[in-house]
Amino acid sequence: MDEKMADLRRQPRAKVNWPVVLEVGDRHFHLQTVNLSPMGTKVGPVDEPLEVGSSAKLRIRPPSGRTFDISAIVWRADRDGSAFFFVGVDGDEDLYAEASPQLPQS
Repeated sequence: MDEKMADLRRQPRAKVNWPVVLEVGDRHFHLQTVNLSPMGTKVGPVDEPLEVGSSAKLRIRPPSGRTFDISAIVWRADRDGSAFFFVGVDGDEDLYAEASPQLPQS
């Protein structure tokens, strides 16, 4: 993604590398997050392509050890990973708060 496109983002991203279990249909993947925003996350690539628009469940575990169960949809499926739009998060504000100290200060 070029710098101009990144400027169009509505929410800031925090670069985080946290374990995540991704469930799409009957498939489960053990991955790592790439970045996180209040509205979604990007995770590392999966071996099998994901269908954009399909429902997903993510179980993200930040360093604090607290687990967040998230309902999402596959927003994009890129070569370097897949982006998910959150549609239901248990404690979403707390999840992003754990990442926000890693955001660059403006």
